[in-house]
Amino acid sequence: MLKKEKKRLEKERLERERIKREMMAKDPGYEIEVRKKQLEKLETTIANEKARRERISSRSSVEVYLFTCYHNHVLDFVIKQYQKLIPSASIKICDNYTLTDEEEHNARECGCKIIKYGEKDQDFDYDALSGMYNTVWRENENQSWVIIAPADTVVGVSQEKIQELNDVGSNSASLTNYNMVSRSTKKDLSDIQMKTINTGYEDKRETILCFNKSVQPIIEYDVRLQTVAMKENEEKIHMHDEIYNSYSYVYMGLAFYVARVRQIHARQVQWREKKYTGCVNRDINSISAEILSLPPTTYLQTMK
Repeated sequence: MLKKEKKRLEKERLERERIKREMMAKDPGYEIEVRKKQLEKLETTIANEKARRERISSRSSVEVYLFTCYHNHVLDFVIKQYQKLIPSASIKICDNYTLTDEEEHNARECGCKIIKYGEKDQDFDYDALSGMYNTVWRENENQSWVIIAPADTVVGVSQEKIQELNDVGSNSASLTNYNMVSRSTKKDLSDIQMKTINTGYEDKRETILCFNKSVQPIIEYDVRLQTVAMKENEEKIHMHDEIYNSYSYVYMGLAFYVARVRQIHARQVQWREKKYTGCVNRDINSISAEILSLPPTTYLQTMK
């Protein structure tokens, strides 16, 4: 049977060749037309492959939105961590006038874009911050991945992990966040080897998101409860079983924390008047008591 099939195919090939020779003899332009059609077919194949690769690239690209609220001392470290995890990511710093001109310049030198919101001489604009969680990433309609987080937080999702999520059909990542703890006694990070900080405690608040734009969720950020929810398109959200860690560098020592709390306190007069939790008058004793009452820390062996 195999020999008969080979003979049949060879006979068909020879017949096609004979017809082609006859057509060329009758019409000298026939071969040119055949070549033209072959070239058009090849160009179409190349264009389709390019479009396919662009779609894959779009689904694998990452946009990082970091909301800074006097996170000045840790911002440089956090930016560099993202650039190591996701070298091709675009990083955008959303700032309500908490960065100095020098700090803005440094962020831009690192390749980051600064997005300003609120008013410079007004209270810290929590309402605008809440709304931006649902809007700032909608600037274009590509299918890239989005990370939204406070500017002291590193989400441990690498470029390879993003590709794995795409491969299994997931469009959102499950995250567990840890508040990192340091014993520093200074207001800056001069005595902190941040890469070696490997103790923290699990933070139950949900203010960090990692999802693909194809979900197009409605994001609701409750400022008072410090929680974020993705709604409306919940049935379209597909999460992988694997849980990824994120790390918030919040408690970098008493002096560091005191300096930041005082800066925030000075920018929330109206919020204090509304008596929202966390906006009460703070002194060194109350801040110290807060740090001393932190939950027991956990050694994070998996931290990178």
